[in-house]
Amino acid sequence: MRRRLPVIAGVTTLVASAAVLKALTSTPTYQGSFEILTKPVAVETQVISSAPQTLSNKEQDEKGQVDDIKLKLLTSPKLLDPIAKQLRSKYSNITYDQLAASLKITPIPKAEILSVSFQDTDPEKVKAVLKRVSEAYLKYSLEERLADVRQGIEFVDNQLPQLQKRVADIQDRLQAFRQQYNLIDPESTGKELSAQSLAVGQQLIEAQIKLSEVRAIYADLNNQLAQSTKDESAASFVLQDNRRYQALLGQLLEVESQIAKKSSTFRETAPHIQVLEGQQKNLLPLLRREGQRVQEQAASRIRDLEARVQILTQAQNALNRRIKQLSTVSRQYTDIQQELKIATDNLNQFLTKREALRIDAGQRKTP
Repeated sequence: MRRRLPVIAGVTTLVASAAVLKALTSTPTYQGSFEILTKPVAVETQVISSAPQTLSNKEQDEKGQVDDIKLKLLTSPKLLDPIAKQLRSKYSNITYDQLAASLKITPIPKAEILSVSFQDTDPEKVKAVLKRVSEAYLKYSLEERLADVRQGIEFVDNQLPQLQKRVADIQDRLQAFRQQYNLIDPESTGKELSAQSLAVGQQLIEAQIKLSEVRAIYADLNNQLAQSTKDESAASFVLQDNRRYQALLGQLLEVESQIAKKSSTFRETAPHIQVLEGQQKNLLPLLRREGQRVQEQAASRIRDLEARVQILTQAQNALNRRIKQLSTVSRQYTDIQQELKIATDNLNQFLTKREALRIDAGQRKTP
């Protein structure tokens, strides 16, 4: 160490002197930077998939990513060359190549932030460049956003005629369907048909019961009228309720009673007996005709009830066919209604989105 001390001291002095000389003679380099938020703009995708709202609100809920293409665009002549021309009046040696070489753009990982830095030997030049660059980036972001908003409006305007035509076509189909099957709402029509079928069914049961009763009465009348005229007192309960028939029967019984009484006193050739027998002969045809008239009324009632039963049966069968057909018609109606709802919702969404895009297009606030 003692022997080499002069060498060590000399080298140390030489290195220190060189460092001091370099520090005194070299030009200092200054660096400045700023950070800027990034937002993605994908208007057409948002128009199709998002619920109606303004793009500004939508963008605030999404995270942005800047890819290599975007980074290259930020250092492209389109953005930096105008800045170089603006600064050239003050810094004549500045060029686009120099600006692009000294400007460094670094995405901050897992964040929506870009870090932009610039180095130069002139601190004022660093400030001026960064100020111009930040303004250019904000202006570019606004222009890009508005351009994409206008593109979104154009996209919506191109889609609207197709959506409007689809809604109109489905509405025409629905109208034709209603006219074809004469219905407004299958659900209400189904309830109405069910109520009608229930009422017709009840009427049919009542008519069938009445028909059975009248047929039984008619058969009883046939049996009673087929009996001997001397046994007219054993007539059907229907004839018992017939006042005219009962009046004739009463007269006949009264005449027969008188004949029986007179026969014990007078001969059959006696005038009194002859008169009574004449009355008896006159009453018997009247009584038979009255019985036949009642029988004919019962037959007519049977025919009426049979016709009513037939009509009610046909009506019930027709209602059952309509109810069965309505199940198929109702499904088709529901399908058309769903198609119309989806098409209308899509149309309304596009109309609402167009208005939201127009509002966004009118905004000039820098993002």
